[in-house]
Amino acid sequence: MANQIQIGREMNRIVISGDFKTIDTRTLLAVIHKTINEKNFTDLELDFTKCTFADQGAMLPICVHTLNLRNKRIDFDLKLPINEVMRRLFINTGWAHFICPRHYEAPSVQNNSKQIPAFQFDKLEQINDHLNKVLDHLLRIIPHFKRDAFSAVEWSLNEITDNVINHSNSLIGGIFQLSILSRNRIQFTISDSGVGVPTTLREAYPSIQTDMDALMESVKSGVTRKVN
Repeated sequence: MANQIQIGREMNRIVISGDFKTIDTRTLLAVIHKTINEKNFTDLELDFTKCTFADQGAMLPICVHTLNLRNKRIDFDLKLPINEVMRRLFINTGWAHFICPRHYEAPSVQNNSKQIPAFQFDKLEQINDHLNKVLDHLLRIIPHFKRDAFSAVEWSLNEITDNVINHSNSLIGGIFQLSILSRNRIQFTISDSGVGVPTTLREAYPSIQTDMDALMESVKSGVTRKVN
């Protein structure tokens, strides 16, 4: 049974307890926004000591947001989970580094690890080079894995990252993370601090109403925000 999430604030300390899932991300972002803009704090502590679960879909937007705010002179400290598995996850994925780089170094890919650290990019050449390294890693640790099996994922990644670089107006680029769930399943997440896919596409595709509609359009071949 999942541990119910609780997000609270004590002065400049924001406490995240329980299972932190993608659906909870906006709540945490709202608390961060209020702490900075209404309470006028410029140094925040994100306390995950009682966090019992977190995944990349929830954490990457937090990493992007803290990275973006750091460029605006907002400082973040981080308290890692007490749970040892979760503690290692925060370090090995690079989440800890993105939130508080002065205390946590950027991790490297560990041999035979199914967890590939998050990666920041702002140029297409960077993501292409990184994808090649990811594919090399997959070939090493997944039995019978062939590059052809990754072609559809590789194509969609290139489409989405191209949108981040060329259309999102994100000042810090984006962050990409891929995890291996099983020999037949992978999970990838891309997050940025830009204006959002619906905003960039709505001029050319006024029928777009939701983030899901926009995402489905954004990965179609030849789709662009420009009106012909």
